[in-house]
Amino acid sequence: MDDAKMLKQPSSLDKKIKLAVAIVVLVLATAYASVRFLALMYTNWGTELYSQGKLDEAMVQYERALKVSPGFKPARTYLRDVCIEKADSITLANEHVEAERLYKRAIDLDADANDVHWKLATTYWRQGKKAEALASLEEHLKRKPNDELALSLQRILKGDRI
Repeated sequence: MDDAKMLKQPSSLDKKIKLAVAIVVLVLATAYASVRFLALMYTNWGTELYSQGKLDEAMVQYERALKVSPGFKPARTYLRDVCIEKADSITLANEHVEAERLYKRAIDLDADANDVHWKLATTYWRQGKKAEALASLEEHLKRKPNDELALSLQRILKGDRI
């Protein structure tokens, strides 16, 4: 056999390496699909519980989904929504410390969530945490610079007259 043909023909070792790489890719793809499926399963279970008004149980399932797949957007979105809804409801019962924790968790999941910085600011304000309230208001106003209610609260917290 001439040298040119020997260079073109893959050796037995080359074939084994290609096969090993293909197997590794297949195993990794299967593992990824399994993780995504598990995250989807937990998310669907959480959504069923959420639709039944079982917010705490839904939160557990969404957290499980995020443990197996931290970037799984549906679980992040639903968990954010549950945190906000639960914080809104317990704020009415004056449970501001827990509401603060839940609003912060919602921000961790999605800093641009609708009005969550405003809600956190008002929760801080109700607790007498003026500096934290101002910081949250500033975050809110970055997203909604013309929010008159937020601007009014900001002026009150800064000690300005309305």
